Amino acid sequence: MKAFFLTLILLISINSSAQKLTIMDELALIQQEISVRGDKYGFYKDSKAPINYSYDSLCQSRIKHYYFAKKDKYWGLVTNKDSAVLPFEHDWITENSHLANSFIAQKNGYLGVVDAHNNVILEFQYDAISGWCEYGPPGYYVQRAGKIGLLKPNGEVLIPAIYDALYYYNSNLVLVVKGGLFGVLKLDNSVVLPLIYSLVRIRYNMFDKLFEDSEEQSTRLYAFDGAKWISYSKFGDVVVDELSENQVEILLNTDTIRRYDDTYINHCLIYKYDMDSK
Repeated sequence: MKAFFLTLILLISINSSAQKLTIMDELALIQQEISVRGDKYGFYKDSKAPINYSYDSLCQSRIKHYYFAKKDKYWGLVTNKDSAVLPFEHDWITENSHLANSFIAQKNGYLGVVDAHNNVILEFQYDAISGWCEYGPPGYYVQRAGKIGLLKPNGEVLIPAIYDALYYYNSNLVLVVKGGLFGVLKLDNSVVLPLIYSLVRIRYNMFDKLFEDSEEQSTRLYAFDGAKWISYSKFGDVVVDELSENQVEILLNTDTIRRYDDTYINHCLIYKYDMDSK
């Protein structure tokens, strides 16, 4: 038995060392792959092969073997073998955290998404597209002509970009604002609360199932219709038909509740870059 554990420890040690060596080898390889001469960049292949210094800039993508390359003021994507992947027609390119082997890019002044085969996932028509968002939706916030919506990673519309602001809580709760009125949708664009309220505040509890019968702790939608506050369940059913503002403030527990505020979404958005402002 003792021999078995010694063997196991040895195997773990060998595997750990191998993993470290692999990482170090890859880092060394990356450092050796890019060569610079003056203000031009190229790929080093071997000591006998001439280096083609054809790029104005060259930087590694987080996706293995892909490099962002700039040529004649436009960006494209190439492999470490110097093969073109995306053509040199983009204002800039970055990785897309929502879909494997795809990229958020700007072209002709608008943002879109393409994959590593240059297939267009999102058409180049957006002013902003979200990158990774902690606790964010399973897809993109998109903004076009000042309006915001939600799309799936494959580009399918979840909530159309017709709202002045929105905030994703979960797949059953998306707070939306349009023309100064508030409402609540599900992620499939079905209505929980219609867009008729002067204000909606949501007390969201991710452990809601433990407190479904508790007005103080379960998820609640508090809507102000211009005359009174109404408490709704997460399904849009009336729980309490009239509350005072003071009662709502207490029930919301303002130290912990996420009030409506689209600033968080703005931190997630990648905005188009005005190339003429350089």
